Amino acid sequence: MITAKPSEYQSNFCPSEIEEQLEKILQDEHFIESRILSKFLSFIVKETISGRSDCLKEYTIATNVLGKPTHFKPQENGIVRIHAGRLRRMLNHYYETIGNNDEIIFSIPKGNYVPIFSSRVTDSEEKLDFTLAGRSAKQNSQEPLASFAILPFAVSSSNEMVNSFAEGLCSQINTNLMAVRQISVVAHSALRYLAGKNLDWHEISVIAGFNHIMTGSVQYVRDRVRISIEISKCESYRQVWADTFERHLSEANLFEVQDELCDLLIGRVKEFFSEGNDMEENLAVLSAV
Repeated sequence: MITAKPSEYQSNFCPSEIEEQLEKILQDEHFIESRILSKFLSFIVKETISGRSDCLKEYTIATNVLGKPTHFKPQENGIVRIHAGRLRRMLNHYYETIGNNDEIIFSIPKGNYVPIFSSRVTDSEEKLDFTLAGRSAKQNSQEPLASFAILPFAVSSSNEMVNSFAEGLCSQINTNLMAVRQISVVAHSALRYLAGKNLDWHEISVIAGFNHIMTGSVQYVRDRVRISIEISKCESYRQVWADTFERHLSEANLFEVQDELCDLLIGRVKEFFSEGNDMEENLAVLSAV
């Protein structure tokens, strides 16, 4: 139970108006489909209008919204920040679509979890400037159009060298994808942990906050290695890209092959996304998860 001293609630809107807008937002189909983000938004809004915005810290949200235990350590787990980013994107999507005429606008500044309640610009010329500026900002924003995760590759061999190669390649791809402007990448260590929880892709994507997943398999026969890579959309399970690579592999050239395949794969993935394949759909999915 939160017992902190109440802070003064300040807004141009009374609490009942804020609650009415909250209920309106929560009726949007994307919020209905995302129980976590609906609960997240409800909690921070109600705490704010109740004068408890000072309590909106990572730990408080983790334990009250996400059901984390009392020994939860925010400095070791970024799950609250991940969901906050998803919530910001979903709110933006709401106000750009079904809520484009709503008078009260909810926003969550980066760096904290206290929502801001503001009025929509009513003057048509100012609204046009605002819209154009928003589009320009979106185009130039550092926010990725697709969030990415790479699951550990399946290896059909007990050969220690092959297993080491597969693990190293997977980790290197994860690291190098971070340099691709249009893609954000979930930490490889976090994915390895979640992959062992017997969850399906969509469940993992909801927990970690991504919309594309890369899976792969590694086969080794004598001195030949074959790597098959697939990229799928988490929400629809639809495969959007695939490729296969085959190389001679030995302990002497392991790092060389790993570097070559990683560079080749990153180049092809980067080309696929930079050409705009499914980009608009990707953004919609990212906002809706």
